[in-house]
Formats: sequence, C-alpha cells, structure tokens
Amino acid sequence: MKRSFEGQFLNYFENGDLSTPLVIGNQEGLSFHWSSNIRTIELVKKNCLGNRKGSQRITNLERGLDYLKDVPVWLASGLGKKRTNLYHVYECYMDPRLNSMWQDFKNVSISLSNDLGPYSLVRSMKWFDEKIYAQFIYIKLIRSWMPKRHFRMGLEIPLELSKTKCPLNKFSTKLHQVTEEGIIIQMKCNHLHHFKIEEEVMFSKKGLSIEKNSFISQEFFSFNKWLELLGDFTISGDEFSKIVNTTLKTEERQQAYLFLPYTIIKSKSFEREEIKSSLDAAKKYICKIAA
Repeated sequence: MKRSFEGQFLNYFENGDLSTPLVIGNQEGLSFHWSSNIRTIELVKKNCLGNRKGSQRITNLERGLDYLKDVPVWLASGLGKKRTNLYHVYECYMDPRLNSMWQDFKNVSISLSNDLGPYSLVRSMKWFDEKIYAQFIYIKLIRSWMPKRHFRMGLEIPLELSKTKCPLNKFSTKLHQVTEEGIIIQMKCNHLHHFKIEEEVMFSKKGLSIEKNSFISQEFFSFNKWLELLGDFTISGDEFSKIVNTTLKTEERQQAYLFLPYTIIKSKSFEREEIKSSLDAAKKYICKIAA
C-alpha cells in the first residue's frame, strides 16, 4: 500500500484543490493540507508558478475571490469614513500597512449596509469568513511570502469540555490539529466566556467507535491510532484562563482556535512521546515525497 499513499499525496500536491486538505486513506477524521509544512509549500508553489497547468490552480483560487471586490463596505474611525470593498478589508486584515485607518484597529468600525450604518467594530469579526480568509493566506503563500507554519496534521476528534468541579455542565469542542509542540482545539467563541475564571478544566473524548483499518500500513496515518494516543486530559485553571482571556482580548470570531502546549496538559492516557514520534514519522514520510 506504500505506493498508493505516495500516489495519493503526489496527486494532491500537483493537482489537488488548493483550498481543500487531503483526507488520508479515506479516513474522514485525519487530513493534511499542503500549507502545513515548509517542504510541501515549496513543492506546491513550484508547481503553481512553474507550468501552465499548475498556474491554473492558483488562478482559479484568485478568481474565486474576485466577487468580494464588488461587495461595498464602509469603514469608520477617528480619521473619518471611507468606502471600500470587502476584498480590500481582507487584504488590510492580513497587512494593516495597506490602510492608514487600520493602525487603530481596535477602534475601526465597519458597515456592510451604507455610510450611515449600522456599524460594528471590525474586531467583532461579523464580516469575517474563515474559509475566505484561508484562501487569501494560500494565495499569499504561493505568490509572495508569509511566515511558514510548523508541521501539523489535521484531526477531527469531538471533545467535551467541562470544569472538573462541575462536570455535568459540558461544552462541545473538538481537537482540530496536532503539532510538534502541542494541540489546537476549536470551540465557539461565546463558550470561552464560561472559562475566564481560574478553574481546572477537563477535555474528554465523545464516544467514537474504533474500527480496524487493515489497509493502513503506516500507523502514523491511522486515525484509530491517533484516537488511541490522544486520551482525555485536564489543564489547570490558571493556564487555561490565560489562554482564554488572551484570545478574547484580540478578536471575536465565531470559532476560536486555542493552542494548548504539551507542557500544560495533564493526563495518564495522553501519550506525549508517542504522539511526537508518530508526528515526526508522518513528517519524514511526507517530506520525502515532496523532496
């Protein structure tokens, strides 16, 4: 099965939809996106800029965002009001130097209706769409330069978050990505307000059945294996409240992504060293294909 995995990755890097991750081995819970590693970014960039077929991929991505240029918006701050378009707002969000008003980001308001409003703060993120923003990131990674992310794998493991002193009051969340230094949790921003106070929290996996995947010859590409490695865990109240309050101070998207370093995770069933070893094996395998 080794060849089929290599072919799956190569086909994705050379022909895949730039905005969509590769679902590994048809396992819905495990994925990899080309933007998640320096080596694969360079391979996709070379493909998109080096031949006509590849260039069509990036052109399609850019054309898919052109409609935003026809969506009028109005910005207001202490410097006055300005009419622009939603495309420009995303550009300024990525690079505040493009608009002088953006230097006072916390106090900039936006209206999607007209110059009379209603207005809401830009940082409320009511205008923001995660998928659209991701496409801007992908274009910039290929066309120009952006800081590169460290290697990570995409996971979709549903979790329940609760305070250890009040375990019956649970909030749905999910383990979104696993990295070399920690994990990334996705949860609704309005749920974060329940965890601003320093109280120990517990993350527990929702019931997921583990089925044997005999066709997965590399264990580091087995969703079931990751499910076993990533057990239930707790985080101290002071550590988690710091992360929550920092997130709430910056902006208010519908979905929050919290980075939890391994150093603050407490668990007897959370296999840190094996997690890092499996991630490193997956990284070496993918980088070898992309070389």
